[in-house]
Amino acid sequence: MKLITRLVTHPLATNTLAASLTQLANFLPLLLLPVLTQRLGIASFGSVAMVLSFSQLSLIITDFGYGLSSTYRIACHREEPQLIGRLLGSVFLGKLPLVVAASSIGMLVPMLLPAYRPDTSLFALGILAIVGQAYQANWLFIGLERMKVITFYNLSTKALYLLIVLLFVHDDRDAWLVILGWGLAQLAAAGLSIHQIYRCGFRVLRPRMHEVVQEFRTALPFFTSRIAVATYTSAATTVVGLSGQIQAAQFYACQQVYRIGSALPVNQVLYPFMAKHRNWRVFLLVTLGSASALAMLAGLLAVFSGEILQTALGEVFIAARGTFTIMLAAMVTSYLAAAFGYPAFAALDRLDHANRTVVHASIANILVLACLYVFDQINARNVALTILATELLVLVLRIRALLSCRKSLPRPIATNSHADHY
Repeated sequence: MKLITRLVTHPLATNTLAASLTQLANFLPLLLLPVLTQRLGIASFGSVAMVLSFSQLSLIITDFGYGLSSTYRIACHREEPQLIGRLLGSVFLGKLPLVVAASSIGMLVPMLLPAYRPDTSLFALGILAIVGQAYQANWLFIGLERMKVITFYNLSTKALYLLIVLLFVHDDRDAWLVILGWGLAQLAAAGLSIHQIYRCGFRVLRPRMHEVVQEFRTALPFFTSRIAVATYTSAATTVVGLSGQIQAAQFYACQQVYRIGSALPVNQVLYPFMAKHRNWRVFLLVTLGSASALAMLAGLLAVFSGEILQTALGEVFIAARGTFTIMLAAMVTSYLAAAFGYPAFAALDRLDHANRTVVHASIANILVLACLYVFDQINARNVALTILATELLVLVLRIRALLSCRKSLPRPIATNSHADHY
């Protein structure tokens, strides 16, 4: 009984629960997919999906790797409020030009793609989400292992988005309200996030210019890896969008399942935990247990994929059954690839390997997509297969690099005496 109590009350368990609720909040908008497809129609929904996909892609630019590099620093220096305050100031200031760049690129999309030129106003409204996403300090609370804070403002703002859509979106003329609602929710999350920084006893301090530059340089390798990952995640809907709104709509709906695997909260919590405690026994137990449960869920969903798509999204989405099944396989692979990435390499102080593996895999992904484009084979199913192959490559490269790193160590990884109690 004492063992069960200790496991339930352990910080890793409580943070995982809070992170799970956060991810549940992030996927609440999935509940709106049937509503949006029915009220907007597949063409208008395809346009909305394109804008929402770009807003997710823009987060790669505005985050610039700060979310990974800063989380690691905070996990190692969480008892130094002055350092954290200057770090906050450096990151917030460094993001200003990134927000401007992402917003400018967003306005170029409808200008460069004639099919989306009538949707210029939607892309303009999408800038609200770009700004809001950029200034949510999730990385701070992840590094501090205070996931409950993120849960609070994520649940609140996603509920706001759901209410806006359910109450005010009725037909294809209201597509702009979907983007506006998403933007307002992201801005509200940013405001609550900054408020929580001060409630937790920290302040955003004015940094010295050399500190801003230093943080920028530290985040740069992580940005490279995020861009690499984006080529086969966030950018995928944009690529499929080249073949039209219907293909984009079908792919976007199926892709949300894949996003669950890549965003499972377990890896978010394991990252700062492994950076501080380096407990491989806990890592393997949690990772393999979670992966097994996820694989069983994926198998169950694959069996009933046709019924799920027809019931949730309508008959027009039954044609995407093959894409849906492929994305389920990619979901499980993505989770394992992420687990054997930053959480595992943080324990070895070799985050550079985690960055390098996704860069190599993304190069292979880009080459395959280029071939598909040349031979006019860009469609939802082929892009889904490319994503699955890329995730498998990342997983293999990371396991190989981990084994190589551990063999090169002069002695086994020593776990912290405090960590041995976990």
